[in-house]
Amino acid sequence: MGGFKFCVHTQLDFGGKTKIRWRCSKFRNCKATVHTLDGDIIKTHLYHNH
Repeated sequence: MGGFKFCVHTQLDFGGKTKIRWRCSKFRNCKATVHTLDGDIIKTHLYHNH
């Protein structure tokens, strides 16, 4: 997304649905995240501090 790679940070399973919080994989302290629910993007915070 936006030329950046993201990796899974947390994964929650509830009610037959999977919610995943992805974070930027370039730097550990980067604040950029993407939230998905069953593979659909539901929230983004794409400000990278690097």
